[in-house]
Amino acid sequence: GINGTSTLDPESNDRLMTYNDSWLNPYTTYEYDAKTGILSKSKWFDNSGSYPDYTKDFAVKEDVIRYCEEMLESKAHDVIVFEELLQGENGKRSEFSLQSFFDGATICHMPLAQDFKRPRENDEGPNCGGAGSYSCPDHGLPFLLPEHIRQAQLLNEQVIRALQNATSELYRGIIYGSYILTSKGIYIIEFNVRFADPEGYNVLTLLATDPFEIFQGIVFSELRAVKSVEFVHKATVCKYIMPDGYPENSHPNTRIDLESVPRSTDSLKVYFNAIDKEGNLGSSRAIAVVGIADTLEEAAKIAEGGASSIVAIRGKIYHRKDIPFPDLGRGQVLSVT
Repeated sequence: GINGTSTLDPESNDRLMTYNDSWLNPYTTYEYDAKTGILSKSKWFDNSGSYPDYTKDFAVKEDVIRYCEEMLESKAHDVIVFEELLQGENGKRSEFSLQSFFDGATICHMPLAQDFKRPRENDEGPNCGGAGSYSCPDHGLPFLLPEHIRQAQLLNEQVIRALQNATSELYRGIIYGSYILTSKGIYIIEFNVRFADPEGYNVLTLLATDPFEIFQGIVFSELRAVKSVEFVHKATVCKYIMPDGYPENSHPNTRIDLESVPRSTDSLKVYFNAIDKEGNLGSSRAIAVVGIADTLEEAAKIAEGGASSIVAIRGKIYHRKDIPFPDLGRGQVLSVT
């Protein structure tokens, strides 16, 4: 199966694969001296947040250079980081997330999921935390082969190994790797030691094993003793309700009618995020609506029906109606009939 449990022997490297440089995202960092005009290699520099990318926000190379100069001269940034542009094969969306439970020795992989970083239909708008996501009944994704999935699982395991070797401490908790399938193979985008958002809603909605048993197993390094970590074989589609203008200029004082929010059922789950008990939205994603069904199409219809029923009584809200189909070959916005 795609999901599985592996035990890492701290004294052995037998389970690890050796990857050449082409497997890893080559984060090359440069420092630009505005006075001399010299662009030179620098040490690795960590950064976070959503930044413009070349293909979406810059028309020509000169615009990139101008943007960097403006940031440096305004003192907004001391260092500009250039990363290799990673694109899916034939321009298709091919990023994916693999989340795993880990107790210091045993790792249990969760179903794969894919999120949508752009907040508006047809992948328009700046990158954000994620406007929605989906997972498939077989726990894989349409564009991935079994060998791609196993490569990602091994990379999650390899990163855990490196973390424990570097710190000489056991890591117990969640790890999620963000990957992209390119024409050259699987590349790493990033790692986080938490559930993915929104992809965590997809996989946890499918969790069939008692979560208390899993987390107890993690805390006491007894995950292997859990009889099995199982996930239901159904499709899920998650859609976020967001305030108008998110993420650049979220509309202030937005409020929804809580009575319009659908109640959770076996086929529809509703999770509250940046919203208070009166229905007032914060500046970020407010409500995650997750449809669950035997097929991706049906799960999308359920999620869209739930999201579309939520009404704003002050300000405006929106969600992406085209999730999960823009890059799955359907080429149409899904509507509820």
